[in-house]
Amino acid sequence: MPFQSEKQRRYLWVHHPKIAQRWSDKYGSKPVNVVAKKKVKVVAKNKKKVRVVAAGGGNPLGFLASLFRKPKFVNPLIESYSSQPTTTDDIKNAIIKGLEEYGAASELIGFADKFAQATERYPIFKKYPFLLPQIAIAETSGGKYVTRENNPLNWGARSQVAGFYSPQSWEQSIEDAITAIGGEENRGPKGSNRQRQTEYYKKFRETGNLKDFTDVYEPANGDYYNIISKGMPLFEKYLK
Repeated sequence: MPFQSEKQRRYLWVHHPKIAQRWSDKYGSKPVNVVAKKKVKVVAKNKKKVRVVAAGGGNPLGFLASLFRKPKFVNPLIESYSSQPTTTDDIKNAIIKGLEEYGAASELIGFADKFAQATERYPIFKKYPFLLPQIAIAETSGGKYVTRENNPLNWGARSQVAGFYSPQSWEQSIEDAITAIGGEENRGPKGSNRQRQTEYYKKFRETGNLKDFTDVYEPANGDYYNIISKGMPLFEKYLK
């Protein structure tokens, strides 16, 4: 949908640039009320009668009334891919094409189905179907430069460096990331490190705000939100 106000436009570019870019590309960068006001013109029919009309025609009184109507703000946190194909096959194909375009490692591309299936397992991945492959791009250039053994997402990297986490395969580290971020209830005994990892992302699952994810996953990198959010359109364009 188009921007409803200048305030909304600025908010989205600061906090949700992905959505702002998509709306700008589709509807233009100016809020609808700003564009509408520019279309109003005065037409003098004669010296005694002047009427106000919209450049595009229609009911002039209804149009003017809309200028004073309070814009309806759409919370970007609840925007979904409802207007896009949502089958796992669609998502899988978009992931494959995005990773191929990026030049990711073939081994990582082989996990496209697992990334897509996560959208059926946990609601947060339904909202962000390309979060996992984008993490892999941000962390290891799409699996091309895996510096921590069997860990293309750098999941639990600090624990791995300290010797407390030793994934035996890419499959294991990716599954560990999916279940923790997704909120698997039976991930481990209460109080265990595996259960605590799930709790770390509870706020993200509740709010759906990507910033709540990036602040936990990579707290030392202040630009991590931009890296993740601006990278996901690489995949989204293949759903169009």
